[in-house]
Amino acid sequence: MPEPSSEAPSKTTQTARTERLQRSIRFLGAAIIRLEERVARWSNIRLAIILVGLPLAVIAAFALPGWPAWLVAGLVVLAFASAVVIHRRFQASVDRHHIWREIKRLHLARSQLDWTILPPQRNDLNGLDHFIARDLDLARLHRLIDTCSMEAGSQRLFDWLLAEQPDLTVIRHRQAMVAELRPLQMLRDRLTLAARLGSDEWSKRLDLSRLREWLSNLTPSPLFRVVLVLLLGLSIANLSLFVAASLLGWGPVWLISLALYVTLFFGQWQMIRRLFNEALDLSDLLRVFAAVTELLETRDFSDQPNLQRLLEPIQQDRPSRLLKQVSWIAGGASLQRNPYLWIVINVLVPWDYIFMALLLRLKRQLAGSLPQWMEVWTEVEALSALASVSDNHPEVSVPTVSEESEGLFEAIQIGHPLIEGSHRVCNSIRFEQAGDLVILTGSNMSGKSSFLRTLGSNLALAFAGGPVFAERLQTRPLRLYTAIRITDSLESGMSYFYAEVHRLKGLLDQLQADDAPPLFFLVDEIFRGTNNRERLIGSQAYIQALRGKHGVGIIATHDLELVRLADDDPAIRNMHFTEHIEGDRMAFDYRLRSGPSPTTNALVIMQMAGLPVQIADIEEAT
Repeated sequence: MPEPSSEAPSKTTQTARTERLQRSIRFLGAAIIRLEERVARWSNIRLAIILVGLPLAVIAAFALPGWPAWLVAGLVVLAFASAVVIHRRFQASVDRHHIWREIKRLHLARSQLDWTILPPQRNDLNGLDHFIARDLDLARLHRLIDTCSMEAGSQRLFDWLLAEQPDLTVIRHRQAMVAELRPLQMLRDRLTLAARLGSDEWSKRLDLSRLREWLSNLTPSPLFRVVLVLLLGLSIANLSLFVAASLLGWGPVWLISLALYVTLFFGQWQMIRRLFNEALDLSDLLRVFAAVTELLETRDFSDQPNLQRLLEPIQQDRPSRLLKQVSWIAGGASLQRNPYLWIVINVLVPWDYIFMALLLRLKRQLAGSLPQWMEVWTEVEALSALASVSDNHPEVSVPTVSEESEGLFEAIQIGHPLIEGSHRVCNSIRFEQAGDLVILTGSNMSGKSSFLRTLGSNLALAFAGGPVFAERLQTRPLRLYTAIRITDSLESGMSYFYAEVHRLKGLLDQLQADDAPPLFFLVDEIFRGTNNRERLIGSQAYIQALRGKHGVGIIATHDLELVRLADDDPAIRNMHFTEHIEGDRMAFDYRLRSGPSPTTNALVIMQMAGLPVQIADIEEAT
């Protein structure tokens, strides 16, 4: 096994990226200040046009004859409309710059593990209560790497991290697409920009499931088309009879046709109103989806064949056109928000019914393809999050996952993803074949539990298809099983000890699955819930039951008596972490070493905390 090292990876690349991000953030901040000054200037210009132009138009109306007065009024209106357009463009540019700066700030926060800036952890993810998720802090790891703009992409990324049964074909396919996405940072950021322009806040992700519900929601009755045709006929009759009554003296016959029109119009209007309201509620989401798909459908991915195959439904169908039409029709339906104008127009023509017919036609066109487009975007979002890990953490590497790997598992200079790079200590470990087991000993706070999570979280990243925080990681597909953070349960009446026994029994059961990939298990302090004598007897028997089975793993323990199991069993190895005293404090280097731990520190910690422990007791214990 290579000699472990505590040296952190080279920070040259990371430093250069940090400086580049900081320069971008400063540049965007300065640009925002300049743009906001222009927004304020054009806001004042709009006000000035109203204050000066309106009186000028009134004076011209009285002082000038005919067309010159209309010319002045037209110029005032044109000047105001132009000022409004320019003002809105500058305001839109300010919004884009704010979001672009926030994208850069989040990249910097992820690279520096600045949790104060990162969006809050999602508590609505499916799988948060899974024991592996709790043991390996996968929710926190997910928070670090989750760049997704929509809920479905964020959930998919978490599902990949939590996958219990690795599929080699799927892993390699994801790795290939992540590799193709990695150099496309600008495209990934532009997709985020397009999505965030339609979101009120960074912590609020887009919920595309609402679009699925909208597609399957209320549909008009079979009489809708008949009613629409009758309404169109009656609107023509209303206008014709009104003109005839006005010009030919026919009398108020048009009132009869108008009464029929109004009665028929309100027959299905409540249902139409609900459908329009749904479309209006989704109009912003539809615009966002259209902006995102437009970026994907116009990009040339000929140099990225895997991405090209994934994006084929979007590039062939060009969905942005249809999505923009739905948004436009929903905008036409917004006439309902102006009751006076709505009454006038709908009395003349069945405006709502016409727009509903257009909307239903588009819904039918979207019904077969929209779920597939949403699936593509969901996949791209999750893959982009994995690709961004390499941007924000240049020290990562692409793991080798293969059935033909030399040995079962080998990690060279592997570090914890949730420890900032300048403080991260990396170690190396190797498992040659199924049945191997490591007994990991060490003092309190020496790094045993963190090392277990280091291995587990990096394996979760590797099997998700992402990069790992290691100089090199080579592994076969392995199932993960953990027993690190076990808790009791008052609701189910389960004590800590019983919960631990239940979890450890599950590990033995998983090791019996010879037809599945080998198991990689990580166990921290077995049988903590019982006395020393029974814990030692139970631990010895349990470790002997684990070795030689269909899996490999690590048992971390304080029980130094257990290290003797390796004396007569070549499948069991001892490794340890240690500490040393510097002045009046305890220091740790977090380096993994071969052999059993030569020291303990519980009594020293007690004494340093001011508890009544004597030096003689410490010397006797060591």
